[in-house]
Amino acid sequence: MFNTTSIDECCPTFQSILGTSCPCYKYAEDLDNQVLITLEAYCDVVTPCRSPPPKPSCPASDQEKVKTCMFNTTSIDECCPTFNSILGTSCPCYKYAEDLDNQVLITLESYCDVNNPCNGVQVIKLSKDDE
Repeated sequence: MFNTTSIDECCPTFQSILGTSCPCYKYAEDLDNQVLITLEAYCDVVTPCRSPPPKPSCPASDQEKVKTCMFNTTSIDECCPTFNSILGTSCPCYKYAEDLDNQVLITLESYCDVNNPCNGVQVIKLSKDDE
């Protein structure tokens, strides 16, 4: 990174080491981030350190439908299909409704028979004979 006259000679080394090893990439980043940025661009080095995938979220249009049905409707029956199709199938949207008003959500779950999509399947043993 520092003791060479030709960056072209070092590109294969940077690609094979920094492009494949996250600890080495992090070391180079800590050593001199500006030099690393230049090397990335010039030598086409891509970080091997993967960032976590973005958390799934509830689309704004679904958030608006849920919010409207939770607070601005006179008929809960009209909103049950919306709750079932959005809250019953999308964990991020279910969490959104939970954050809006958990008590209202509990009522909707019961009245509209909405299942919590965030819960995994739970097996309950009824007797010891099943073992």
